[in-house]
Amino acid sequence: MNEWVSCGGRTAILSGDLSWAKDNDEAIKFLEKKAREKELILCVRSSNELIEKLVNYGAELHLYSRYEFFPKSRFTVIDYEKNGERLAVGFVEDNKHVIYQYDTKDSVVATLACDLMKILRLSC
Repeated sequence: MNEWVSCGGRTAILSGDLSWAKDNDEAIKFLEKKAREKELILCVRSSNELIEKLVNYGAELHLYSRYEFFPKSRFTVIDYEKNGERLAVGFVEDNKHVIYQYDTKDSVVATLACDLMKILRLSC
């Protein structure tokens, strides 16, 4: 995920609480840079110290905790709202954390994730 977060334009992340980045100094560095550049959008269930720090740096925050919404997957979109958006989807498969990658040019999965992100941004 470090590689994904470090590249591209705007980055949009759907996560429970960014726990994957909490103890990852390199990921935090990239997230902070994105936040300072106003290129980070977070849709999370709950906030924490890291998320608040990113918001203070300039990240856009949307909390979905008021909904009965418990996504089974988590995802990150890089180059969000640009031609050629790319998507990384993480979920548990056979008791292992798996990440699949897609782009909007050849996958309806990426298009659906971007649509979901837009709905969450408009409603949260």
